[in-house]
Amino acid sequence: MRRVVLAALTLATSARSAGPQLEWITDDGAPVTRVDVVRTPPAEEASRPADENSYRVRARVEGPAPVVRLRSTGERRAELGTLLPTMTPCRGGVAGCYESAPIRLVADAADLAHPASRGRSIEVSLGGEIEATLGDTRASARVLGPRVSPIGPLGLHVARLRALIVRQSPGGAPALGATVDSAVKQVRRQVARATTVWASCGISFVAEISAVDPPPADVVALGCEIGARAARAGSLAVVVDGARVTSAFAAGDDPRAAARKLSSALAAAGLTVELFDNRRSGQSGEPTVDLRVRRAGRAAVISRVESTDDALSICAPTPDFARGLPHFTDADAVPGTMSERALLRALDDGDPSTIEVVIVPSFATAGRIGESFIPSDDGTATRAILEDRAGVRADAVSFALAHELGHVLLDVPGHADDHGVDAPTRLMDSDAADPSVFGPRRLTVDECARAVRASGPGSRSPALREVGRSAAADARWPRKF
Repeated sequence: MRRVVLAALTLATSARSAGPQLEWITDDGAPVTRVDVVRTPPAEEASRPADENSYRVRARVEGPAPVVRLRSTGERRAELGTLLPTMTPCRGGVAGCYESAPIRLVADAADLAHPASRGRSIEVSLGGEIEATLGDTRASARVLGPRVSPIGPLGLHVARLRALIVRQSPGGAPALGATVDSAVKQVRRQVARATTVWASCGISFVAEISAVDPPPADVVALGCEIGARAARAGSLAVVVDGARVTSAFAAGDDPRAAARKLSSALAAAGLTVELFDNRRSGQSGEPTVDLRVRRAGRAAVISRVESTDDALSICAPTPDFARGLPHFTDADAVPGTMSERALLRALDDGDPSTIEVVIVPSFATAGRIGESFIPSDDGTATRAILEDRAGVRADAVSFALAHELGHVLLDVPGHADDHGVDAPTRLMDSDAADPSVFGPRRLTVDECARAVRASGPGSRSPALREVGRSAAADARWPRKF
């Protein structure tokens, strides 16, 4: 007992000599200098979930409970928000020790305003700081990725998006909005929305956004949607830039063999051909093959294709936005439909570290607003997202872009509710649509760790760049294109 009293006296003497003391602590009392964005829906303090990653401010002072001011700053020290938390005696009962209620650090305005946690929530941004002040005494913590995860502390990561708004016709109106400027603003808002969702993982997005014409008819698909071997010997014919080019195939030739014979014939006619061997879809007997044809560096125009054998089919796919873009199903999700393949291959920049986000007017089937191509499938695109204007307009109801980015970054085709357990607050739920703070906007710390494992600097095909490792690396990775 004597030693405890002496220790308390020593603490009090230290507090008097050093003045007020402030520090950020975890809910279990451990001091921290870094914090992370909350990952759970708002709740009253008394009923908050056990996994709520909130933080407290602890003060050691003489006299009554102090008035501590919290201030959040973002890029270039711009103020994002302030909060005066209620300070109560520390749970350990140490004299002169006070602490705040659990503080929720949020990146979303709707989360900030919810009455269940109002008074203990403050807006923050990745890379910014949250500062507590008491007179001249200050304690600050930097906002980073999850402080604790299965792969250790996560820092700040940035992914680069190349958002392409496809016009409905060459030189025509964009896929959404009355003008290109209005379309760009809508897409930029959605990218910012995706960043607020992924902030809980320490991930943000920068985007280059532009409008592009629909691709020309420069692709030939051998096998079309369903590949099969030739039933008998015959020939293929392609009319390119008004000239007819033919090639022969043998009975039993599969699309790959026939495509290479056609490619040789096109090359002999002075054309350049890119061959794309597709992964076999669920309904195909054989994999299909696409040929992209060019002449002197420009797209060649394919006006007609023919096959003398019904089994070995040939098509010239072009996206028809008047009828909607045909989208893949579970059976052909890896290669995609012919129209999707033609569109993505025409717009791909060839850089696997950039995520293509292609905005189209609509899909052919109602109810589909977005889909993605993921790296592990080795499909048509390494990392690409297709989204229609309904997905953009849904914005904070469905979080379509953030959700599809989840498939790409996590490198998984599945959903949080695929095994019969509904998860409407999870971003990766398959069918949730709710604009409230209880909608599909939450990511788990395990998902954060998986995104870094699957798409971070150490992955086989990195799409996330860690910021803050070195000044030289950051200089090569600007916040804007």
